[in-house]
Amino acid sequence: MGWAFTLGLPASLFGWHDLHVHYIWFFLLPVLNTLFYLDFLELKKHFPKLAKISRINFILPMLLLPSCFFDLSHAHLFATAVISIWLVIALASGIAVLSRGFHPARYFVLAFLAILLPGLIILPANWGLVPELVRNSELITLLGGTLDGILLAFAVADKIRELSREKDQALQRLGKMLALTRTDHLTGISNRHAFDQRLLQNFCAEKDCIDQLTLFLIDLDGLKRVNDRYGHVKGDELLKLFASSLAALESDSLAAFRLGGDEFTLIVRKENAPAVVEALARIEREIRDSGFPDTGISYGISHASESGSAEEMLIAADSRMYQNKVSKRQARESDWIPVRDIA
Repeated sequence: MGWAFTLGLPASLFGWHDLHVHYIWFFLLPVLNTLFYLDFLELKKHFPKLAKISRINFILPMLLLPSCFFDLSHAHLFATAVISIWLVIALASGIAVLSRGFHPARYFVLAFLAILLPGLIILPANWGLVPELVRNSELITLLGGTLDGILLAFAVADKIRELSREKDQALQRLGKMLALTRTDHLTGISNRHAFDQRLLQNFCAEKDCIDQLTLFLIDLDGLKRVNDRYGHVKGDELLKLFASSLAALESDSLAAFRLGGDEFTLIVRKENAPAVVEALARIEREIRDSGFPDTGISYGISHASESGSAEEMLIAADSRMYQNKVSKRQARESDWIPVRDIA
């Protein structure tokens, strides 16, 4: 608006020319731009003292603005003064924040250099300190102001890009934190919290999907004996070995979890249950061949189609796992070790 009055647009278009209104916009320029750079540069956070000093860009222009109506002959000088002070404080603030590593401030500094360089030629002449060095000083200032606006647009775009990058990093950190809450810290597979969520989620699906749901509740037999005989480091080694074997089975239709202690579980599609039974028998043999000859696997199977809720499904699998464990113990006592599936 200030440049519109300077170039005589209201007079040309509407026949209106009022110097009282002309200077108002130049007094408002430091006020509005300071509101911008305080937020853009996050000056209160980075340099609180500069933020306090910047208040002069609010106070002084508003105190001198009435001169547009009561002392028009000096309004031009007062506007020159407030703009000069604003340029110095804004440029110092931009350089200070840039020195802290805030990259969008580089466009901000360039923007103020673009407007300050013409100002160094024109403002001293406004004060009468030197004669006018150039003709069409208003045009030169307008060009500097235009370049200032373009560079400030780049600065805003750069800050948006920076905020987007920070947002992505924050989401990545959040994702890692959420993954930690769902991961067993010892074995690296999903934990009880993740299992409860997954099972409940599956039970909230459509009925056809629920009917395809099968649960394996697994107990790693012999872990206590390993801990008592060889120590917990060896026991942890056994848990990691077993968990990695279960993790190797994972796919879109199979998920492995450690519930705690020596209890694990698998959520699978019903059609894949026979293949899982064969895989568990193979894993049991591999574990025994890996230096844990006294360990074994007991498990119970339940199907969603026979359960009214996720809790009922878990209870059924737990009961059948216990039956499987008892039957294997009885078989060992009679020196007969069958591979049975209690389903």
